[in-house]
Amino acid sequence: MMKTTNIILFLVLTLSFGSFAQSNPKVFTQGLFSIANNEDVRSLETAMRSIPSLNVVRLDFNTQRFFVLKNDATPITEDDVKSWFGNHANSVSCIQIGVHGQDEVKSFPFTDCQ
Repeated sequence: MMKTTNIILFLVLTLSFGSFAQSNPKVFTQGLFSIANNEDVRSLETAMRSIPSLNVVRLDFNTQRFFVLKNDATPITEDDVKSWFGNHANSVSCIQIGVHGQDEVKSFPFTDCQ
């Protein structure tokens, strides 16, 4: 009897968390940038992490790839992405925007971008 109760409790909790995650989708963006100075990349990443609506910010100097996950499902535009990059906005390319958990995050290296 106790085993059955534990299994039912586990299923209820799992389904509850799954529906909670789906009711609170997050939006992501990723792409490429071209910044020659590693210190500039680190400073930019620090500045982007201070933006309250951004949950995860990753800028990789070696691959020149970025990934950003927002706290909510408010749409992201290419203009938003470029504004986050500030003085380096013109270095951003190959931007992909999607809903985390629904849209596929393209793997690196990107082969189908302009």
